[in-house]
Amino acid sequence: MRLQMLKKRIIIFLPLLPLLPCQLYGSNNQQFLFDHLNTPHGLSSDNVFSVIQDLYGYIWIATSDGLNKYDGYTFTHYRNDPADSSSLINNALNNKNALFLDSKNSLWIITAKGINRYLPETDNFKNYIPDSSKINEPGYNYITDICEDLK
Repeated sequence: MRLQMLKKRIIIFLPLLPLLPCQLYGSNNQQFLFDHLNTPHGLSSDNVFSVIQDLYGYIWIATSDGLNKYDGYTFTHYRNDPADSSSLINNALNNKNALFLDSKNSLWIITAKGINRYLPETDNFKNYIPDSSKINEPGYNYITDICEDLK
């Protein structure tokens, strides 16, 4: 029920449209409602870099202060915890391509220090950290995009 309502809403996470709320009509006169969500509503940061919706209807938001999962009502925050190797590698998700959903509905997250894959069964992350022995090589630890080879 909660996720069904999410499909009929368009969520705005950046403070770009100060005239909200407003309404938009799509094909067949279907009405869409806009919600303007920011830190007072529970978002971890107003600096949003990437947004994606998974097949379960959750909206994932990459910010400068970690990852947020929105279920249409509340936010769940994911941040780095140095004592927990299954947390995000880094809180800085400052990349317009920070989130990627593969063909198996796995969520991949690019951070400033490596790549994470979200594990829904345990609600944590598998971390992929670049080889630190190559730290002085050009381009080390600078991941800009992620894609999937379907071969």
